[in-house]
Amino acid sequence: MEMFQQFVLLCLCIFHLAALVYAQHEADDAYDRVRWPYNLHEWDQHQKLLMLMVAMMIHQFHGLKENLQADPCAPQDYLWKGLNCSYPNDDSPRITSLFV
Repeated sequence: MEMFQQFVLLCLCIFHLAALVYAQHEADDAYDRVRWPYNLHEWDQHQKLLMLMVAMMIHQFHGLKENLQADPCAPQDYLWKGLNCSYPNDDSPRITSLFV
């Protein structure tokens, strides 16, 4: 496995681990029992930043010259290559998977 693929896999593992910890916190207020070095209430911002960093690294690694200043999921006609997004009615688009 290439170093870049290992890094992306590590990022996704960290993302999923943090999501599990956040879900546990929401389910039974485990924050009082478990010391977590991050503010879990700010997880949504951390999630967006991590996904943006991974998407930008994929673009840089593959040498893509497309503009990275827009939302990778919106508008749907300009969805970034290699991404799958969900479009819930009550929220902004979410990246659901990336092709590495």
